[in-house]
This record gives sequence, structure tokens and C-alpha cells, in this order.
Amino acid sequence: MKLREHGLHGLLFCREVNEKARCGEMRRDLIAAIGLDIPFYHSKVGTAWERQELVKRFLGQSRPVVDQIVCTNAFGMGLDVPNVRLVVHWQQSASVEDLLQ
Repeated sequence: MKLREHGLHGLLFCREVNEKARCGEMRRDLIAAIGLDIPFYHSKVGTAWERQELVKRFLGQSRPVVDQIVCTNAFGMGLDVPNVRLVVHWQQSASVEDLLQ
């Protein structure tokens, strides 16, 4: 993936986490089917420590580094990552405020 070759970051946002929608899990599984291991971050994944560790991996503060991530708008709140070059909103955001995240 070109982003990874250049140390750039990419985000694929999915609006919902609930059991019925499963957008993020489905996107992660489709990406895995083509051989890319990209994690899915949402507010209910694992423990608080596991969520924080995933954020640290995205920021390059922990290993292995994660350059791309499938996530809900729970990810990225308060983060300042200068080299994000790709942001995909898979679904229309619920509100304009969600786009500001």
C-alpha cells in the first residue's frame, strides 16, 4: 500500500458499532481478505488499556506501528497527527460535528 511505503496514515471511518450494522467489522474483514492487517477501533473494543495501546501504535509511540485504521469517530478525538493523507467516510456522518473529529 503506497501510504505505508511513505510512512503516511489513513483512516476509514464507519459511523456505527452496533451488532446490526457491523460496518467497521465488515470493512476490516474485507481489507483482511486482500492481505492487509488493519485493526478496527471503536469505543467498546477491548479494555481501556488496549484502546490506548492502539492509539499509541497509530501515533508511532508503540510497536508494531499501525499506519491505517478502520474506526468510528471515537478514534482521533484530541489527536494531532500531521501525516494523515487519506480519510474515507464509509457512511454519511450522523452530524456535521462528527466530520470535525
